[in-house]
This record gives sequence, C-alpha cells and structure tokens, in this order.
Amino acid sequence: AKCDFGLEKEMAKWIEEVLGESLPSRDLGESLKSGVILCKLINKIKPGIIKKINMRAIALMEVENIKLYLEGCWKLGLPSSDLFVCSDLHKKRGMNEVLQNLLSLSKLAARMSDYNGPLPSCVSRAGSSSSSSSSAPPPKKWKTIDIGQPKFVTDTETEETHDFRALCVKLQTELDREKFENQYLQEEIDKLK
Repeated sequence: AKCDFGLEKEMAKWIEEVLGESLPSRDLGESLKSGVILCKLINKIKPGIIKKINMRAIALMEVENIKLYLEGCWKLGLPSSDLFVCSDLHKKRGMNEVLQNLLSLSKLAARMSDYNGPLPSCVSRAGSSSSSSSSAPPPKKWKTIDIGQPKFVTDTETEETHDFRALCVKLQTELDREKFENQYLQEEIDKLK
C-alpha cells in the first residue's frame, strides 16, 4: 500500500509541536526509526510512562525503544488493532500502520483530561464532559505470544534480491513523496494566483 504523505506531513508537524523541536529528517520514517522520538512523544503525553530511553544508535536498542513505545501505547489504552509491528517502522515495511498508530495516539491524547498539549489539525479535543482515559479500566498486562517460526516465500530470497527490492521500494517511495510535494506546492501556487 502506498504511504499517505498528507497524513505523514500532518503527523510530523504534530510531533514537532508536542516535542518543541524539529525532526532530524524530512522523512518521518527515518526520524522515528530509532524509537527515541516516539518515546519522547509518549512521555510528553503521559510523563514517566517510559522510564529509560536507549540513546545508542544500535539496531537492537532502536527496536527496544520501539517496543517500549508500543508498550506505552498499550498501557494508555490504545487498542491492539492500532499498534504496529517493530519492522513496520524499523525496516519501513508498513509506514501506513505507523501513521495510523500516531493518529490513534493523538485521538487518545485529545480524550485525556491530563493532556493539554497540541493536537493535529485533523483531531479535535474532547469536551470536559466526555470520559477520559483515567476512568477507563486498566489495560491488560502486556504479553508476548509465541506462535513459532512461520515459513515465508521471502525466506528463500537471496540477500541480493532482497537488497534490490528494498532499493526499488525506497526509490518508489521517494518518487511518490516528490510527486506529492510537487502537487502540494502547485496547489499553494494556485492559491496565490
């Protein structure tokens, strides 16, 4: 599935507003890959939910940060259908799922009585009379489900084929992003005329 660059831009803007800092890359996936920004984001929404963020740029530590963020989302009450798999972000296999997670998190934050930070323009703050996440029952304890080792057709691929496919996907994504940005700029130019 193609990435929704409009939503990506909206979520990037929201994250920057919440954190009060610019993202390190124009590519949201690259900016979030280490998990550090996600951990900071959820700590801004609910202070102290993640106790320790791994700052070292080691793949194992980055994946651990993403897992900590997802566990934090679960603790806040985000349904499992709005969570993503670490490889969706770390290997950029499912950025739409990551964007959906961020959108759901922003909607959850809007309903929280103890969060008064910024929200994306596509999300409105719930009224004070609506129920907040603090009145919801506590979420179930995070459990790992072991389903064994499934076999996939991709397991038979060589490293070269995988690298080539990854490069093709990356180039197509960059091309789609450029098309989106050109279209956005053209619309802005048309508005100015």
